[in-house]
Amino acid sequence: WEQTGVRAAQDLGCDYLFFMEPARMTKELVDQAHEAKIDVYVYIRPKDNTSELRDKLLALGVDKLLY
Repeated sequence: WEQTGVRAAQDLGCDYLFFMEPARMTKELVDQAHEAKIDVYVYIRPKDNTSELRDKLLALGVDKLLY
């Protein structure tokens, strides 16, 4: 599903993708989006908002964290 979202965003000319499931983020997905010139935004639910998760997502190359 996530890869389909990247392709759809590219076809539609979107500047960014917004994901609601941080656990599904991978380096490959972020790289795929960046290769298509699309930023990756990830929402972190308040109960899941930890420094470890934020650090992990930023290390994957996520462009913006929303919480």
